[in-house]
Amino acid sequence: MQKLLLLCLLACLLSACPDNCYYCYISSYCDVCNSGFYTYYGICMLCNIGNCSYCGTYFCYSCMSGYYLSNNTCIQCGVANCNYCTSASNCYGCISGYYASNNTCAQCQINCNNCSAASNCYGCISGYYVSDNTCIQCGVANCNYCTTASNCYSCVTGYYLSNNTCLQCDINCDYCPTSGCYSCIGGYYLSNNTCIKCEQNCLFCGKNGCITCISDFYFSSNNICIKCDIGGYVSGKYCYECMDNCLYCSNDYSCNQCMDGYSYRHDS
Repeated sequence: MQKLLLLCLLACLLSACPDNCYYCYISSYCDVCNSGFYTYYGICMLCNIGNCSYCGTYFCYSCMSGYYLSNNTCIQCGVANCNYCTSASNCYGCISGYYASNNTCAQCQINCNNCSAASNCYGCISGYYVSDNTCIQCGVANCNYCTTASNCYSCVTGYYLSNNTCLQCDINCDYCPTSGCYSCIGGYYLSNNTCIKCEQNCLFCGKNGCITCISDFYFSSNNICIKCDIGGYVSGKYCYECMDNCLYCSNDYSCNQCMDGYSYRHDS
């Protein structure tokens, strides 16, 4: 229970950070932004270079998976299913389910997640286990991880393990290590081991009301989640106006779609 309370506290702290913030010590100032953003006086700004994961105001320092950095530009790897490359034709790491072979990404055997060759599997997808370099399906229904066909040690979300059997949690319960519920799915909150539905358009809530609205909704003056009108964007708990003649935006300094008869020019 102590671990659960700690996780809940952490979730509340993170939700209070500014938009696109990964970590903040105080809610109004971001210390570390999410991938693809950089900090500017405590605000997370979108990287100006496409597909850049770590950047500053003018420069990109590393690219997202499937891209490599060249002359301050992120260029897509030229090898299919490549996760990491140093040039368009030089791949050194493939996506899950593939392995590097002769500068190409070859597919692992069926249901294998990690392999060093087609016949050498050392990690299977959920619901399967490795036996003699082959992925065998778990024999226990709704089992997520097993060591043999009949030995399950972790169930899929919404189920809990009891006597090597995966039993379903109570309705709308997301995590239940035993028959009692510890956390609910989005849109519900926990009260006396029961999941209670949040008010309409609320994503996360507690017994005292809504904490976070669903996407594109914000808190009104009476603390109800309402949709932000066209020409506005949600930031934190409020709806703000886009720039003039802009239909859709995610901030007040750029536009995703202009009104008819207008076009957006980004001045660098």
